[in-house]
Amino acid sequence: MALFLDWKRLLIRLKLNFIRGKIMWIITKDHLDDGAEGTCSRNFDKEQFETLKQEKFKIYDDDGELYYEGIFAYHKSDWETSGCPEGFEPLDDFATPNAGATEIHYDDGAGNFIQL
Repeated sequence: MALFLDWKRLLIRLKLNFIRGKIMWIITKDHLDDGAEGTCSRNFDKEQFETLKQEKFKIYDDDGELYYEGIFAYHKSDWETSGCPEGFEPLDDFATPNAGATEIHYDDGAGNFIQL
């Protein structure tokens, strides 16, 4: 089972490592009730967000308590000119500084959330 989860983590990480172009994220559910629902990346544009590929994520603390849920969105067409996001942006940009969160998990496409 551990090997299977490691394989799933690797696939998700590889998938996110090959993402290029514009990325955005938004917090859709705040389990801490600290007013974070609707918090988004600085470059968030609702119209453009809806046209991008979207991945659901969940953010936890080191005790496994669920803090936030959200959506990470990206566009793959601008391969040469953009940096390569790794999928940690919602955690690094918001959840760790705001609430001390330490883990981000992404939906593997089958409804299972796998830690990056």
